[in-house]
This record gives sequence, structure tokens and C-alpha cells, in this order.
Amino acid sequence: MTTTTTTATVTFQKLRSGAWGLRSTRALTPGASVEVSKRDGSRDTKTVGSLVWSGEGVYLYAIGGTSTRGSSRGSSCGSSRRGGRYECDECGDFVTRGTKCWETGMTH
Repeated sequence: MTTTTTTATVTFQKLRSGAWGLRSTRALTPGASVEVSKRDGSRDTKTVGSLVWSGEGVYLYAIGGTSTRGSSRGSSCGSSRRGGRYECDECGDFVTRGTKCWETGMTH
């Protein structure tokens, strides 16, 4: 009997936030290193970040180990100016501090 192991196909994907992420055909483990195929056929190794979206056999992840935009205080979204509404760096919506980001699931 022959067993085959299907590996995930991982490519770069532009996320709604404008940042580059990883697109996979299989679920990945955040923190794992994966080889990513580029359009020119070359490969690059990246660290899997948090799951951004999944559906119909497609999984989108942030690229781990990099800070693309946002606050360095643990929130994925930019800081508010004096407590008012502001544009989230990740989802692009105008939000109020304390609400949940639909793009990352983190608190604004």
C-alpha cells in the first residue's frame, strides 16, 4: 500500500490591510517556518503568523516575526488620537478603541 503526504502550497498574498501575508491550501501552525513560492519560481522561508481568514480550502496568515504596521504595545491596530475614532492600520475601517478588528481578531 502506498501512502502519499500532501504538503501545503504556500504563496504570498496581499492582505486587506495592505501588508503581505501567506496564502496556504492547508492549515498551518503559527510560529512554524514554511517555504513560500514566489511568482518567479524561487522560494523564500517565512515564519507563519496568526490566522487572518480561512474558507473554502484557503487559509490566509500574517507573516510572523515582522512588524508591518500598528502599535508596538501588543495591539495589531494603530493608536487612537485622544480616544476618538481612527483608521485601523490592519482592516482600514474607522473604529473606536476597544472594538474587535475583523481582519485580525485583535482589540483596537
